Amino acid sequence: IILNYIQYAIQLYESDHTELSFDVDELRFAFEYAVSKAGLHFTRANSIWKLYIEAESLFNDFIKRDEIITRSLSIPVLDYDSHLEYISTLTPNLVQNNSSVIQQTKRHVEERLPLENALIQRCAHTHGSLSSDGFQVWKQYVNLEHQLNPNRAVCVLERMVASHFISEQAWLYYAKYLTVEVSDYKSALSVLSRAIRNLPLSHELVVAHIQTLERLKTSWFLEP
Repeated sequence: IILNYIQYAIQLYESDHTELSFDVDELRFAFEYAVSKAGLHFTRANSIWKLYIEAESLFNDFIKRDEIITRSLSIPVLDYDSHLEYISTLTPNLVQNNSSVIQQTKRHVEERLPLENALIQRCAHTHGSLSSDGFQVWKQYVNLEHQLNPNRAVCVLERMVASHFISEQAWLYYAKYLTVEVSDYKSALSVLSRAIRNLPLSHELVVAHIQTLERLKTSWFLEP
């Protein structure tokens, strides 16, 4: 959805319908929103970064384009090698100057490939449910990403509940991560609200929602 939106925004930018078109700042805002939501997605982020880079070339702002490229080089994605090939056609020097970052990112990619393969084997065609073996793979993935960047762990958790939307265990684990690991009760409350819409008869989700709401209210009272 995000990718479709920014593609549509670029089409408007290039169109003659000035009353509908986006200006450069609005497009950059849309791209920053896109990368904040899906720019760390291991299997899909590359499409967003590539489109962002192409847009900056369209704006003829090559300094800004190279800044975006530099950011993208540190993001582990499934098709990282093809991303490097693409960047090399635009600015070979930038690839050479970031060789240490690229090597580190390649190691991160290699660490994630076995987990991605395990997800394909254990979590494909589950029709929204989640097996115990599949859950263990997701937990390993979250723990790995947490070490690198908690935001990457949240991205993995979003993938998990998107694939296993009728799994009470998946939603509870996501909410627990947000409260225990990053102390983000507001986001946890939002996750649990989404969970209850999917599983309105779940006693555990309702209880977790109430407990999180109480903790959030307590944190408001304790703020200086």
